[in-house]
Amino acid sequence: MKPIVLIHGHCHGGWCWERVAPGLTAAGLRVFTPTLRGMGERAELLGSDVGLSDHVSEIAQLLEHEDLHDVILVGHSYAGMVITGAASRAIDRVGQLIYLDAPVPRHGESMFDCLPALAEPFRAMAVDGWRLDPPDPIVWGITDPADRAWVARQITPVSLATCEERLDAPGNPTDTLPRVYLRCTASPLTGPIADSLRGRRGWKVLDIDAGHEAMVTHADAVVTTLRACCS
Repeated sequence: MKPIVLIHGHCHGGWCWERVAPGLTAAGLRVFTPTLRGMGERAELLGSDVGLSDHVSEIAQLLEHEDLHDVILVGHSYAGMVITGAASRAIDRVGQLIYLDAPVPRHGESMFDCLPALAEPFRAMAVDGWRLDPPDPIVWGITDPADRAWVARQITPVSLATCEERLDAPGNPTDTLPRVYLRCTASPLTGPIADSLRGRRGWKVLDIDAGHEAMVTHADAVVTTLRACCS
């Protein structure tokens, strides 16, 4: 069974893939949905010093601990930073990178470098200068009341450090891996990223007719697209 690791974005946890994982398992994939330090059920570990390098290390360690090879790494939103760093750390274990409405960083870039429109508002919102409380899920395009309530019950704060810490991936070794960008067409921030990658060597760009939280609101479309990417 080919392994696929689904990594969540800010304020989420492994729970957010609940509607996606079964369809991938049914397709013969070995699915992992880890929760990053300081978020989800690990929220008690959050502190001002929890940043990108912690999350990169966790995913690289997961690949090693499970002795995974030819892994498909899927990063939603902030986790585009994480999968890039983890692939750099464990390049011999990774077979493909899939960015789901996510930043695509280079060595030395932070999430704010990739998505500069977020920098000023996020810094202004930071509680005690470091903690970002989760917004109402409607901000992410979740309008169904039941979905909105389900997500609101589970999202947790995140540190500003995750946005400001610069990626350590010298030489950008991930440039040698097959890469797919999944653009959520109703999401406002990542259109320019997707457009910059269309037609670029080594990249495949696919559109999903959904908002930023596609794995919640359009899980079937995400499953279908991921299965096509992994076949």
